[in-house]
Amino acid sequence: MTVYVFGIDGASPKLIEEYIEEGVLPNFEKLRQESAYGDLETVFPPITPCAWTSFLTGKQPGKHGIYDFSVRKNQEDFDIVTSADVGSDTIYDLMNRHNKKVGSLGIPLTYPPKEVDGYMVSGLPIDKIDEDKVYPSKLWSDIQEMEVSQSMPPLLQEIMRKSIFSHITIR
Repeated sequence: MTVYVFGIDGASPKLIEEYIEEGVLPNFEKLRQESAYGDLETVFPPITPCAWTSFLTGKQPGKHGIYDFSVRKNQEDFDIVTSADVGSDTIYDLMNRHNKKVGSLGIPLTYPPKEVDGYMVSGLPIDKIDEDKVYPSKLWSDIQEMEVSQSMPPLLQEIMRKSIFSHITIR
């Protein structure tokens, strides 16, 4: 069995429903009709790093330790939070322990990418993909051959169109 999770950070479920009904989002309509679909409750605080890390770990921020994109080092300095700061196993770890392949595109706080049985293209807070933000490293040469901007949105669109998800068609 193959499972795909398509998450839209910060999207208003009400607006998505309106746009589906107006025919503006036909691919969302197709996904809604042919798959599991629904609203999710978020965590507190309801911000990207907390919510996605809770999704990946199944734990609240107090258990996984991520509250923002940065963490205070001292009175004046901050560090960017990375996947190394997540204080818990993730769904990627669980899947690999059960010999399941993993594919991850642009999920927040997945930099540096984990060594998984599959592939990982890191997500926020990075703004550009380069060699150390993908796993396996050979994926970087595939990305470079696509001749598109390595900024996140165009890159993810091109990866989905040309390589990793080339067997999926959504009309």
